[in-house]
Amino acid sequence: MITGSIKIEKIRLQEIYKFACNALHQPPYQAAAPISLRRALSQSNNPYGRPDDVALLVALNGDQCVGYQGILPGLFCQNGKLRKVHWSTAFFVSADYRGKGVASHLLKEIKKLNIDFPVTRMTESARQAYLKAGFKELGRLTYYQLRMEKIRKLGPIYHEAEASFNKDKNGSKIRPATPDARETAVYERSKEIFYEQIMAEFVPSQDAFVYKQVDQIDVQAQNAIQLQSRPPRFYRGIEAINWMLKYRWIISAEKEKTEAEPYYFSLVSDLFEYVALEFYSAGKKVFKGFMVLSVSSKKGRIWIKILDFAFKEAADCSLAACLALKYAKRFSADRLEFPADLLGYFEKNPLLQPLIKKQQRLYVYYPKTPESALEQCAGGIELDYCDADTAFT
Repeated sequence: MITGSIKIEKIRLQEIYKFACNALHQPPYQAAAPISLRRALSQSNNPYGRPDDVALLVALNGDQCVGYQGILPGLFCQNGKLRKVHWSTAFFVSADYRGKGVASHLLKEIKKLNIDFPVTRMTESARQAYLKAGFKELGRLTYYQLRMEKIRKLGPIYHEAEASFNKDKNGSKIRPATPDARETAVYERSKEIFYEQIMAEFVPSQDAFVYKQVDQIDVQAQNAIQLQSRPPRFYRGIEAINWMLKYRWIISAEKEKTEAEPYYFSLVSDLFEYVALEFYSAGKKVFKGFMVLSVSSKKGRIWIKILDFAFKEAADCSLAACLALKYAKRFSADRLEFPADLLGYFEKNPLLQPLIKKQQRLYVYYPKTPESALEQCAGGIELDYCDADTAFT
């Protein structure tokens, strides 16, 4: 154990970008930078943050950074009132220092900050560290994925794809490729057939709405958010959605070179894009709602996630499922992730049913006080896919 020599440095929101700029050139952070420039710039523009909020804890062993805990200010809605919470983001301990008390030091400092501190999207080792430190389970979020690797279950589609590689356009037999190459080709062709069929069946009346892709969602979407929200829940207003769209944490390799930072969570994806859509009645006369998708590439696979959506009329939520499938077809997605609220729209189609996989995400928390809003509502909170920093990553 090295607990006696660990020092915890607090970085406040008003200092975080300057700190990130300087840290990259200082010896303690050459092996492990506690935040990237991109994240620091984004966090300094957090609409729910205050200048004096602690935004980062850095664990130093002598002159070396050995761990850090990011803190992301947010809001919680209870009985129509907004209350402050601080999310965990980027909890990290250097490999050589794991099991030596660094995590314990960081979490002890969190508990001294007198904040409501929820956590989600954690590794198993992080979960154990939080629970060992006295954190409690808050609940589990259920969401779903369409997994195209299950497409063999759609026998007719898969067999049609296989048949398309048996003969060329002239009817002659095609010399077999390597098994792996052939399997990949059949899989890609299966997706093409699948998306063609699904979009032929899964399209609402086109004269009922129009949509457009935008850089920022119109502020009138706040009304739709309020109509759809069911407190108690972690609050995410239109200002937070537009903050995410403007100050992204992940960059697409085709558009921007990677930043030379020794930051563990600094991600450059082969592909990472947001697709923000606004929906209107025919003729663009009435705002109906919005949705935000992310499109990313992971290990050669394309993922599409439905991050946010809200509509003034509940019946229009089917548009979110429809447009998500439309973009899944456009990008030939291997997975489509969607919230539980949309399960009914996907389950209606028998082609989709065999591909749906249920997922769950654990939340833990440490309450500010036994009387805090988070503590009082534990177990009854309406959890959301975009809680914490999920929408950024």
